[in-house]
Amino acid sequence: MNFVGSAAKDLAVLINAFSKGERFGLARYGDGEEAMIFGKRYHCTDGWVSDPKTKKSYPNLLAKSMLSGHPRLHLGIRVPRGLPRMLWYWKNIQVSPDRICDPCLFVNSRWASARKFFKGIRKRCFLVGSGSGVDFKIPHNCISPEYNFSPLLKKLLGVKKPILLAAGPLANILVWKYLESGGKQTIIDIGTVLDMELFGRPSRGYMRKALSRRKGKGKPKKRAKKKAKRRKKRQPRRPAKRKRPTARASRMRRHLRAKQLRQARRRHK
Repeated sequence: MNFVGSAAKDLAVLINAFSKGERFGLARYGDGEEAMIFGKRYHCTDGWVSDPKTKKSYPNLLAKSMLSGHPRLHLGIRVPRGLPRMLWYWKNIQVSPDRICDPCLFVNSRWASARKFFKGIRKRCFLVGSGSGVDFKIPHNCISPEYNFSPLLKKLLGVKKPILLAAGPLANILVWKYLESGGKQTIIDIGTVLDMELFGRPSRGYMRKALSRRKGKGKPKKRAKKKAKRRKKRQPRRPAKRKRPTARASRMRRHLRAKQLRQARRRHK
């Protein structure tokens, strides 16, 4: 699987590779993973908190997973934004550039397409997560305290179908450990793409936006109706068209005017 450097096209590349039966691993490093590697405190929307003051092994494991050069490993990493430490990691990454993609591969404008794809393959895969309907349940917060993933890794090595991970930063470590331990199946860090299916509600703003847009498709929105009404009220009323006077009305008007002229002349005499 070779990425081309465009998030929209790279999603299509991944879907095509999966459909063809290619076996690969994908680990994506977002804001939370970067903060943990840099030793910064990070409070995730999903509820977990990374505190650098407490001694933890996950940050080192995340850094090692990023520097792995396994031939089947693909990474989702952002281009460094002037951060010296991230720039060092970027320069020392062992995988080739065509195995690097945008970590936001399944979010924002691509979420609906990614969700549709993963919903379609869900029954053919082994899903790890904290929501309902998963094949292996883990705590919703795997970061504090750190979750002991050894039994899970042992279980994954025996799975005979593709593996989907909705496990936060732990997913990156599992992808790396699984491939290094000789795992043969496709293993993908899917992040929050199936949150609607696992928790029954959207967990991100772009999800709510996409769902509301889909819900209102083909139906006039209430807000649009109200705006149209207000606009109609603000518009100035057009003057009513004057009706053409009838012949009788014209005669009466002429007689009245002649009478008024006669009265005026009498007053002046």
